[in-house]
Amino acid sequence: MIFIELREDGITLLDLQMRGKHLIIKKTENLAFKTSFKDALNDVHQLRNLTSSIQHFSSAKTAILTLSQSNLIYRDIAAPKTNPKYLDSLARHELTHALNLSSDYIIDYALLPQTHPDNLNKILIAGIQTPVLHEIVEFFKRCDVRIVRVDSALNNLMHYLNTYHSESKLKTLLVLEFNDQGLRQYYFNKGQFTYQRTNRINLSNLDQESLMKQLLDQVDKMHHFILAQAQGTKLDEILIFGSHRKQETLAQAITTQLQLPASCIQKPDPFKDKHDVFDNAHLYNYGALVKPKRLKAIDFGSSYNAIHQKRDWVSGSQRWFNPILVLTIYLIVTGLIILGIQIKQSNDDIDELNAYLNQSEVVTKMAEINAMQAETAQLNAINSEITLIENVLSKYPKLSKELLDALYLNRPEDIRFSAIRYTDLSLEVDLNTSDVQLINQYVSILKTQASYKSVSYVKYEQDTQSGRYTTSLSLQLKEGE
Repeated sequence: MIFIELREDGITLLDLQMRGKHLIIKKTENLAFKTSFKDALNDVHQLRNLTSSIQHFSSAKTAILTLSQSNLIYRDIAAPKTNPKYLDSLARHELTHALNLSSDYIIDYALLPQTHPDNLNKILIAGIQTPVLHEIVEFFKRCDVRIVRVDSALNNLMHYLNTYHSESKLKTLLVLEFNDQGLRQYYFNKGQFTYQRTNRINLSNLDQESLMKQLLDQVDKMHHFILAQAQGTKLDEILIFGSHRKQETLAQAITTQLQLPASCIQKPDPFKDKHDVFDNAHLYNYGALVKPKRLKAIDFGSSYNAIHQKRDWVSGSQRWFNPILVLTIYLIVTGLIILGIQIKQSNDDIDELNAYLNQSEVVTKMAEINAMQAETAQLNAINSEITLIENVLSKYPKLSKELLDALYLNRPEDIRFSAIRYTDLSLEVDLNTSDVQLINQYVSILKTQASYKSVSYVKYEQDTQSGRYTTSLSLQLKEGE
């Protein structure tokens, strides 16, 4: 079995086996693109070299493909435990409608290890455009490689962490992939994937000092984003992997300059064989091998094959078209003859009924009934509109004394308001204080108030002259029951 990772800048091939609990790496090869995979498909010379290299890599002709390109779309949700066929529909609906995707996306999901309370399924949903996946699959067919599963980089990374870094389920974790294309950052909160950010950096013309400065700036921005999202929760650990040779330098810079615990992912215990050569650049492929067998994994290939089987069935059915057409015409003609006979038999009854309905007394009464029905329908429509307006107005949040009391009476003494703005659904409060801890304390108190649906703030700044900290709170008002 070959394990293949398709990246933005190239293809990684691994001949990888698992014997018991030991991972055995037999052979590896990296194939670089001049520019991109798309351009490589259109470059005859480059395409010929890639095809030849893959064909001669191993005698094995089946492979698991991992996509680590940026054209994948991810979304994670918590869903009630239910029949898998309903989860499949739920995953497609969630990704399509939440992100307003077109219908040409192949969407699949993976069940993640249970980390969510209330007995819910934690689901990672991923999507890729069908034409893009078609190009990839057809390329490997040309290389005489049969793809048995198409997985995503994030899903395989999570499998690897759950297997070899199980303690990460209890931590607030930032995982960095550092390669020649830049930096990809994954944020996990207590084992749950929360956010991903890709930072493209042109590394070719940067010296080490400039490179580290740009990388540290991106990590620091991500750290502040996590602090804002998690209401002050600090990072427990930063793990680094990838193909760039400056991983250790980046880890030391993060530790010394940002004061955050950072380290490179090292060889785990299962890599014990003296012939093994561990390289954390292959982490996605390692994760593809150790995925939990009891949990459903992402496999774009199954969905892709199902689509093409339907197309093949339609194409194969063309030879049956003429007999089916003749039979259909025969049934239609027979049905029309039977219908004509039935119509002929009922003509007398219809004529008698028409004669009754055309009597002047009947026509007058029918007109009166129609007028009354029209008036009743109009009154019902007006009543429905009034009821709907009343329901909307009763639930619409209003600025009240209770809302302002909750805002003022729970305020710590040193917090001062600069401005309060009221919109249709929220309050925006500008405030300042000399103690930055009071901001978190005040936000925590307001979250316990029944008047507000949510309370949040993005960041705070310090006035260099007065020394006071300023920030803006956003308070989402609750709608009426």
